[in-house]
Amino acid sequence: MSAPDWSEGYVNDINYTYGYYTELNPERLAIPFLSAGLAVPPVVHACELGFGQGVSANIHAAAGRAAWHATDFNPAQAAFARSLAAQSGVEKDKLLLAEQGFAEFCARDDLPDFDFIVLHGIWTWISDENRRIIVDFIRRKLTAGGVLYISYNVLPSWAPHLPVRHILQQHSDHLGTGSRSERISQALDFGSELLKHSPHLVKNAPDLPQRLQKLKTHSPGYIAHEYLNRDWQPMYFSQMEEWLGSAKLSYACSARHVEDLTFCLFDDEQQAFVNSIKNPSFAQTVKDYLTNRQFRCDYWVKGGRRAGLSEQTRTWDALNVILLTERAEFNPAVAFLRTVNVIPDIYDPLLNLLADNAVHNVGELRQALAGKIDSLQLYSALAVLFAKNDLAVCTDVEHIERQRPYCLRLNRHALSNDEADSPLGWLASPVIGGGIELPYLDRLFLRFRAEGLPPEEWDALAWQALQRQGQTLVIEGKGLQGEQENLAEIARQKAGFLRHRLRLLHNLQCLPDSMD
Repeated sequence: MSAPDWSEGYVNDINYTYGYYTELNPERLAIPFLSAGLAVPPVVHACELGFGQGVSANIHAAAGRAAWHATDFNPAQAAFARSLAAQSGVEKDKLLLAEQGFAEFCARDDLPDFDFIVLHGIWTWISDENRRIIVDFIRRKLTAGGVLYISYNVLPSWAPHLPVRHILQQHSDHLGTGSRSERISQALDFGSELLKHSPHLVKNAPDLPQRLQKLKTHSPGYIAHEYLNRDWQPMYFSQMEEWLGSAKLSYACSARHVEDLTFCLFDDEQQAFVNSIKNPSFAQTVKDYLTNRQFRCDYWVKGGRRAGLSEQTRTWDALNVILLTERAEFNPAVAFLRTVNVIPDIYDPLLNLLADNAVHNVGELRQALAGKIDSLQLYSALAVLFAKNDLAVCTDVEHIERQRPYCLRLNRHALSNDEADSPLGWLASPVIGGGIELPYLDRLFLRFRAEGLPPEEWDALAWQALQRQGQTLVIEGKGLQGEQENLAEIARQKAGFLRHRLRLLHNLQCLPDSMD
């Protein structure tokens, strides 16, 4: 007798990726909303539908202001997420991690109304029935003025992938043998062989072989969850608008702010074409055609309120920010589909004030920069730095002190694993209310420092740690060859760690006392 299938067609026999998604951090709402002319809503209660391994939910509950209620129907993933919560010691009223499907969770009568609901990597891979359940939940439980974050695969960009996805799924279901990973490998090989014998198809879609070959560089877990679920439905923006419109939502802005910086998206002719479209919803669909983006990460709002100029100024001036990059290594290029360099006369004075990688108040920055750049130039520059991931918005001092112990306990656990493939590659920061990526070598350097080892010994010790795991460093997709190349890169990264990243981690209050 076979066991009942609780998966609802979703792949559950191979681990989902361990990822942290910064777009789910409520502190990141401020700059995109202000740039869109919208009032910034406070977030007290937040909800994540489909938390995966729970890395984001745990970091945001430990580091952020909001209380989180989250669910994932996979018991293995729920167990891992709860193990992280046990490490941080976050109270149950700050983080609820349910092991329930959408129908069961969304019918609960013990949930508060939410100011922020998030779904990352969920919408494309579920059935219409579950979409209806989620939309009804959003309609009932998202507060007026509340925000939905949602990501999904977008048409028309995904249209060429349809043949690849279909043949992989069909082969895996009907001809594949062995484990999930083995069936995926067999399906990829079969797909390549199939295209060799399909000249008419390849003539009409010449990039199909390249797409299939590129897939072979991804992990089986990624391929399984991206391509092999029973339900898989990329959508046009207009279709998403139809779904979410019934929950009284309207589009606010992109959660990846660089995608709203038109100067690095369009040339003058394209921009004039977009500007000629007076319907903002249709303009979003046209934008997807022009940019050919595959994945949208968007904020939608329930009753969004326009903010007047004085309110925008007050909100901007109340923000605290921190520069994440090293001033001397700042890259002036804003790069997406086009690359545009920032104007030194505007950015240099601001960057010089932020160069200590400490927390700064925007209102105080405005006063300090008076006579050099005006307030609109300052706000615009901060928005661009935020879009480039050079800058983060910070929480208040009272909150930082309250959440710091939970972050340090979670970080101590993350730092206890010194393997290169550790699932925890981020530290929780109460200063930014979210996570900061921690490269593997930085993790080793922190451990060596905590053990009192002098920096001149770190290079050889790091290389030994890599060798024990059969690893070498990879730079821009290329694996370094031999001891000399790896030691040179280790030395370079150690210098940057000692010069900048250690100070940044200290200022972000990420480091347990033994490593601070």
